[in-house]
Amino acid sequence: MRKAVFLAVMPLALTVATHGFCAEIVGKVVDTHALSVPMTTVSLLAPMGKVLATVNTDKNGKYLIRQVAPGDYHLSLKPPASQMIGQTVAVSVNSKGETVDWVVSNGAPALALANRVSRRSQDSIRLGFRWKNS
Repeated sequence: MRKAVFLAVMPLALTVATHGFCAEIVGKVVDTHALSVPMTTVSLLAPMGKVLATVNTDKNGKYLIRQVAPGDYHLSLKPPASQMIGQTVAVSVNSKGETVDWVVSNGAPALALANRVSRRSQDSIRLGFRWKNS
Protein backbone atom coordinates (compact mmCIF):
# COMPACT_ATOMS: atom_id res chain seq x y z
CA MET A 1 0.00 0.00 0.00
CA ARG A 2 2.86 2.41 0.62
CA LYS A 3 4.08 1.99 -2.96
CA ALA A 4 0.65 2.94 -4.35
CA VAL A 5 0.55 6.10 -2.24
CA PHE A 6 4.11 7.05 -3.22
CA LEU A 7 3.36 6.66 -6.94
CA ALA A 8 0.19 8.73 -6.67
CA VAL A 9 2.04 11.61 -4.95
CA MET A 10 5.19 11.53 -7.11
CA PRO A 11 3.72 13.06 -10.34
CA LEU A 12 2.29 16.00 -8.39
CA ALA A 13 5.71 16.76 -6.88
CA LEU A 14 7.36 16.65 -10.33
CA THR A 15 4.74 18.95 -11.81
CA VAL A 16 5.22 21.57 -9.10
CA ALA A 17 9.01 21.44 -9.46
CA THR A 18 8.86 21.79 -13.24
CA HIS A 19 6.65 24.92 -13.17
CA GLY A 20 9.26 26.68 -11.05
CA PHE A 21 11.57 26.87 -14.09
CA CYS A 22 9.00 28.15 -16.59
CA ALA A 23 9.19 31.54 -18.23
CA GLU A 24 6.85 33.65 -20.34
CA ILE A 25 6.96 35.02 -23.85
CA VAL A 26 5.32 38.43 -24.14
CA GLY A 27 5.06 40.96 -26.91
CA LYS A 28 3.03 43.37 -28.95
CA VAL A 29 1.99 43.45 -32.60
CA VAL A 30 1.80 46.84 -34.35
CA ASP A 31 1.58 48.00 -37.93
CA THR A 32 4.04 50.35 -39.66
CA HIS A 33 2.14 53.34 -38.20
CA ALA A 34 2.67 51.95 -34.65
CA LEU A 35 -1.05 51.14 -34.33
CA SER A 36 -1.97 47.99 -32.40
CA VAL A 37 -3.10 44.96 -34.40
CA PRO A 38 -5.66 43.04 -32.31
CA MET A 39 -6.77 39.44 -32.95
CA THR A 40 -3.42 38.42 -34.42
CA THR A 41 -2.64 34.74 -33.83
CA VAL A 42 0.73 33.97 -32.22
CA SER A 43 1.77 30.31 -31.92
CA LEU A 44 4.65 28.68 -30.06
CA LEU A 45 6.07 25.68 -31.90
CA ALA A 46 8.59 23.02 -30.97
CA PRO A 47 11.66 22.99 -33.25
CA MET A 48 10.13 20.15 -35.28
CA GLY A 49 6.89 22.11 -35.85
CA LYS A 50 4.47 20.77 -33.22
CA VAL A 51 2.19 23.56 -31.94
CA LEU A 52 2.67 23.92 -28.18
CA ALA A 53 0.51 27.01 -27.53
CA THR A 54 -1.61 29.47 -29.49
CA VAL A 55 -2.87 32.86 -28.31
CA ASN A 56 -4.50 35.92 -29.88
CA THR A 57 -3.44 39.49 -29.30
CA ASP A 58 -5.81 41.63 -27.22
CA LYS A 59 -7.33 44.98 -28.27
CA ASN A 60 -3.96 46.64 -27.54
CA GLY A 61 -2.05 44.16 -29.74
CA LYS A 62 -0.43 42.49 -26.71
CA TYR A 63 -0.01 38.75 -26.16
CA LEU A 64 1.31 36.46 -23.42
CA ILE A 65 2.34 32.82 -23.61
CA ARG A 66 2.75 31.34 -20.13
CA GLN A 67 4.68 28.37 -18.75
CA VAL A 68 7.36 28.11 -21.41
CA ALA A 69 10.32 26.00 -20.38
CA PRO A 70 13.70 27.51 -21.30
CA GLY A 71 14.86 26.25 -24.69
CA ASP A 72 14.72 26.79 -28.44
CA TYR A 73 11.38 27.25 -30.21
CA HIS A 74 9.74 28.78 -33.25
CA LEU A 75 7.26 31.62 -32.85
CA SER A 76 4.72 32.05 -35.62
CA LEU A 77 2.57 35.09 -36.33
CA LYS A 78 -0.59 35.14 -38.45
CA PRO A 79 -2.10 38.62 -38.88
CA PRO A 80 -5.89 38.97 -39.15
CA ALA A 81 -5.78 40.97 -42.40
CA SER A 82 -5.29 38.87 -45.53
CA GLN A 83 -2.98 41.45 -47.15
CA MET A 84 -0.53 41.22 -44.23
CA ILE A 85 2.05 38.42 -44.43
CA GLY A 86 2.80 36.30 -41.37
CA GLN A 87 6.19 35.06 -40.31
CA THR A 88 7.87 32.30 -38.33
CA VAL A 89 11.07 33.03 -36.40
CA ALA A 90 13.41 31.05 -34.19
CA VAL A 91 13.52 32.16 -30.56
CA SER A 92 15.60 31.00 -27.60
CA VAL A 93 13.91 31.40 -24.23
CA ASN A 94 15.97 31.65 -21.05
CA SER A 95 14.71 31.41 -17.48
CA LYS A 96 13.90 35.14 -17.46
CA GLY A 97 11.58 34.82 -20.46
CA GLU A 98 11.55 36.65 -23.75
CA THR A 99 9.87 39.66 -25.31
CA VAL A 100 9.15 39.40 -29.03
CA ASP A 101 7.44 42.41 -30.62
CA TRP A 102 6.22 42.31 -34.22
CA VAL A 103 5.72 44.90 -36.95
CA VAL A 104 3.33 43.97 -39.76
CA SER A 105 2.60 45.74 -43.02
CA ASN A 106 0.67 45.15 -46.21
CA GLY A 107 2.51 42.98 -48.72
CA ALA A 108 5.70 42.41 -46.68
CA PRO A 109 6.63 39.65 -44.22
CA ALA A 110 6.26 40.54 -40.55
CA LEU A 111 9.38 41.71 -38.74
CA ALA A 112 10.11 40.24 -35.30
CA LEU A 113 12.10 42.19 -32.72
CA ALA A 114 13.40 40.27 -29.70
CA ASN A 115 14.34 42.13 -26.54
CA ARG A 116 16.39 40.05 -24.12
CA VAL A 117 18.13 41.02 -20.91
CA SER A 118 21.66 39.68 -20.97
CA ARG A 119 22.57 37.49 -17.99
CA ARG A 120 26.09 38.95 -17.71
CA SER A 121 25.69 42.66 -18.36
CA GLN A 122 21.94 43.11 -17.78
CA ASP A 123 21.98 45.30 -20.90
CA SER A 124 19.02 45.22 -23.22
CA ILE A 125 19.80 43.80 -26.66
CA ARG A 126 17.45 44.57 -29.57
CA LEU A 127 17.56 42.09 -32.44
CA GLY A 128 15.64 42.15 -35.70
CA PHE A 129 15.36 38.97 -37.71
CA ARG A 130 13.19 37.51 -40.43
CA TRP A 131 13.17 33.87 -41.37
CA LYS A 132 10.87 31.66 -43.39
CA ASN A 133 7.35 32.75 -44.34
CA SER A 134 4.50 30.98 -42.55
